[in-house]
Amino acid sequence: MEDLDTAQWYVLQVMSGQENRVQKSLLYACQQNEAEGIENGIIEIVIPTERIEERRSSGRGGKGGKVVRDRKLYPGYVLMKVRLYDEQDQLIPDTWALIKETQGVIGFIGGDQPVPLSDEEVEAMRNQNQDENQPAKPPVDFTVGQSVIIRDNSGAFDNIEASVVSIDRVQQLLKVAVNMFGSMTIVELGFGQVDRP
Repeated sequence: MEDLDTAQWYVLQVMSGQENRVQKSLLYACQQNEAEGIENGIIEIVIPTERIEERRSSGRGGKGGKVVRDRKLYPGYVLMKVRLYDEQDQLIPDTWALIKETQGVIGFIGGDQPVPLSDEEVEAMRNQNQDENQPAKPPVDFTVGQSVIIRDNSGAFDNIEASVVSIDRVQQLLKVAVNMFGSMTIVELGFGQVDRP
């Protein structure tokens, strides 16, 4: 390690679905220790997420609407900036135990010899988080052959059922086949312009 007394970023594997609980438990334990004057070594805990837009199903006679929620980019993993090693390059037992004994924690990537992330890797992961002012992304879970309903409020194809022909995940575009007057027409639409039937 370059500078042994500085914290580094590590990837902590946790039980899937327990990311928030682990984060809260560790932060609470840190606050308790700090109140008692005990040094934790934990600097920051991050759960990389992105904002996505989903369409709520209409249910019984109701009207479906759009819902924005945060989706975890790496389910089952948490980024943690922590001082794990002392000046002699040995694991700090109290910090190690605090983390490993937290309910929901499986362990560090690298096992008993955790491997730190480079600053570039951390920046790349953190930059995937979207700014709250940016519009939410629609979820990317379309498959070729899937039936969709076009929700292009300003177009002639609004509320028409179509079949997905191709998917461009980079540009977030779909090509769909629409049956118009007995003839198939290919239409290109953004992910946010279609919905499941």
